[in-house]
Amino acid sequence: MQVSTQSGHKLKWSFCKLKILSQLFLSLICILFTSISHSFDCENHVVSSQELKDGKFAKLYVPVSKIVSAPRWDPVSNKTIISISEAAMFFKEWAEINLNDYEAKIVHTIQATKFSCWSGEYGKYKNNGDYWFYIIQYHALTFEPRNVKEGNILALLMSGEIIEPIVEDYY
Repeated sequence: MQVSTQSGHKLKWSFCKLKILSQLFLSLICILFTSISHSFDCENHVVSSQELKDGKFAKLYVPVSKIVSAPRWDPVSNKTIISISEAAMFFKEWAEINLNDYEAKIVHTIQATKFSCWSGEYGKYKNNGDYWFYIIQYHALTFEPRNVKEGNILALLMSGEIIEPIVEDYY
């Protein structure tokens, strides 16, 4: 039995389409698994990202390894580890060292934030209580007219450690 030339071309074309679709499907699966694995990377967990004027991003990474080594806090007990006023003092001490003398250092917000990324080896900490940290947003006003610096955000862990943002080219 012979297949006509026309139906032979149709079979080849159908096979090529099937092969292309299967390769496309496999590529999409690979991209999906790669993005999922990166999105659940708690050691590099981004808690805040701000776009800067130059198109770059100031990203605040709070590694889970540092969170679990800091004291836990239960907000219901009202026994604070670091109070809001103490958080402001931590910022003031940090600002005196890290910002120059020509900048006014103004705290804009201090927000208690619950850490919520628990995957991989750190999943065992999920049920050990609540891990919290502060996000401190501040203004560093220079004495040039209307000049406000960007990316002014910090994390203050309950251990007293301050984590600064990292400027990167991508979101």
